[in-house]
Amino acid sequence: MSRRSRRDAERKKTIRAVVVIAASVLVLCFFLILGQMNRPQTDANGCPRDDRFAAQVAVLLDPSDALSSVQHRSALPQLLEALEEVPETAEVRVYAAASIGRDGDAGAELRVCVPPHPDSIGTLEGLSKNRVIAARQYEEQFIQPLRQRLGELLDAPSDTVSPIVEAIQAAAVDAFQPRNADIPRAFIVVSDMVQHSSDLSFFRDAPDFGPFAGRPDYATLRVDLSGVQVEVFLLARRGAAGRLQAGRMQEFWEDYFLDQGAGSRPSWVPIEG
Repeated sequence: MSRRSRRDAERKKTIRAVVVIAASVLVLCFFLILGQMNRPQTDANGCPRDDRFAAQVAVLLDPSDALSSVQHRSALPQLLEALEEVPETAEVRVYAAASIGRDGDAGAELRVCVPPHPDSIGTLEGLSKNRVIAARQYEEQFIQPLRQRLGELLDAPSDTVSPIVEAIQAAAVDAFQPRNADIPRAFIVVSDMVQHSSDLSFFRDAPDFGPFAGRPDYATLRVDLSGVQVEVFLLARRGAAGRLQAGRMQEFWEDYFLDQGAGSRPSWVPIEG
């Protein structure tokens, strides 16, 4: 083969290589753009703008009596561990019982949605968002805001009211919208569960659900918890509150949640301290 022929052959080979590389880049760009187009748009809280959530979780904090340091160190990690099980694009709202009962403010203290978990990022997706980036986003957009706000609310000073029934109603109405959505829903309560408000106080009214449900004003305190799974992180107390906890209090709440339509009796998680 002559020198000119060899140059022509090498030139053609180079051109073919450039064409193959260019085609590969175009195909890759196409799929990346397609992936961006198909990815749901999110708001400032990382939540889908179309409100298509994988699940909805309401977290109600009621540290009406200040938590001990042991209770705080026990409650916060367990709460975060439970919320880390929530699926991607699920909505999490955090509420404070005292704010609802004292100020009538039923708004969430925090609203955040679950970003992609790093374990769900495959090797091909790593071209645009690798596991390291996903892990950082999961921590910064989800775990850190939860850890900070939950910690602040658990550190709140003692309050004179503990309107648990009223707070459950207000939080559930706010969190579980639209009401007809067919998605998993969960309600987590962190409290000693010793109700104390003008409508109902276990220090004044025995925690017996029968008489409470028979009151003329009971209908104004009900809320639809159809299909909602309830979990109670129970804070142990001493003194009069501790004696109430040792009595029929747990039975009252189990009857109450079932009467609101909850999917089953609540699961109880004792918090040490």
